[in-house]
Amino acid sequence: MLDEQYRNGKDNTDNLYFAIHREIERVKEIIPHYEAMGKTGEIALHFIRNDLSYAEEVLKGSDIVELCQCLVTLKAIKD
Repeated sequence: MLDEQYRNGKDNTDNLYFAIHREIERVKEIIPHYEAMGKTGEIALHFIRNDLSYAEEVLKGSDIVELCQCLVTLKAIKD
């Protein structure tokens, strides 16, 4: 329920879990742009997919340092 409230803008609180989930969704939306680049985007796609896998694993734990690093890494992925 909190996740739904947050997505609808009814709750202004933020935490690392919500922020990482938001970034994962954003990155998944831009993957087709890299796929459209063909060979040029293949290397970037490899790293992006690794970052997404890492983010999903980090969300299963509670290490605050890993959560922060994960968020920074995902935010660094450009559209």
